[in-house]
Amino acid sequence: MAQKQKERPPRLPITAWLGENVYRRRTLRFPRMSQEALAEASGLGVNTIQSIEKGRDPARKVNWPQLDTLEKLATGLGCDVADLLEEPSDTRVWSNPDLLVSAA
Repeated sequence: MAQKQKERPPRLPITAWLGENVYRRRTLRFPRMSQEALAEASGLGVNTIQSIEKGRDPARKVNWPQLDTLEKLATGLGCDVADLLEEPSDTRVWSNPDLLVSAA
């Protein structure tokens, strides 16, 4: 008798994790921090911040940022690079849960 295979939880590409983690840290930990303020705090351009946050949508093709960009982002957000790359454990608090995709 075949065992029923466990269904895998929905997964997102790592660029979506990064985009979501940056967005969440910017809007939840620092509610008044605009993309412009994060750009100034991190020494990055507003377009760079926008591009990374757009990565939350797996349908968008976004380039993976360089390590120095990740380090600047982490500094601007007061966290470690590892915090930005961490897979979110609770997708219910994601800003747009409709973006979840199946890990096929």
